[in-house]
Amino acid sequence: MDRLETKWRSELSSILDELTEEHFRKPVSNLEEIPQGLKEGRLWGDMINLIIQYYGTVESIPLLDRQMRILPRKDNRVQKWLRDIKKELKTFQEQDQGRRDEDDMR
Repeated sequence: MDRLETKWRSELSSILDELTEEHFRKPVSNLEEIPQGLKEGRLWGDMINLIIQYYGTVESIPLLDRQMRILPRKDNRVQKWLRDIKKELKTFQEQDQGRRDEDDMR
């Protein structure tokens, strides 16, 4: 999980770097789990920590993917980072499921 979170922080940083101020504010306002007072006036660097703190790595990846589609930011620059991290998430989840299945068999 640590490797996935580290990579996600890097990918999320790259994605947020690509957003204009308007594009940044729109998805941030849709992050309902994060209290409004914590979102106001935050720079993107601060938001990375808040997103992962409130949603976790596993939940925040598909959440941000949906937000980028809503904007829409379907361009290759943003979607490449999302594709890469979604593949890593899928691999992590499959490995995690395999470990749980093995534990259940014991």
